[in-house]
Amino acid sequence: MALFLHTLQPFKSERPVNMENLPVNNNNGQSYGYTLYETAITSGGTLNSKNNIRDRALVFVDKHFVGVLDYTVQEIVLPDAKGSRTLSLLVENCGRVNYGTTLDEQRKGLVGDVELNSHILQGFIIHSLDMKPGFVN
Repeated sequence: MALFLHTLQPFKSERPVNMENLPVNNNNGQSYGYTLYETAITSGGTLNSKNNIRDRALVFVDKHFVGVLDYTVQEIVLPDAKGSRTLSLLVENCGRVNYGTTLDEQRKGLVGDVELNSHILQGFIIHSLDMKPGFVN
């Protein structure tokens, strides 16, 4: 279940998929907005983004806010608890450059693996929240 809402077609993937490669918008990906990445965790400990968040992620465990990850903060500690819980990363695309050599190389969302206690997280459910008028209404 999504953190804040239900989207029509969540995408399932073993590994994170960046916004531009999501199978949305006639397989053209997502250009702007937010993307919600969810996976199950069974422990607390150190969540490390490995600098793979573009641009900023609000981190939740079972819908409880834990912290923020971005390029300046790449690790936070998740609380310990028993049983399976849902880790949610609500990733915000904060904009794009519109000039220079990296113009066609920008990727947003989770652009690589994220680790919990040095173990790569897998089994993601990904929700595209691209803030089009139909979605917002």
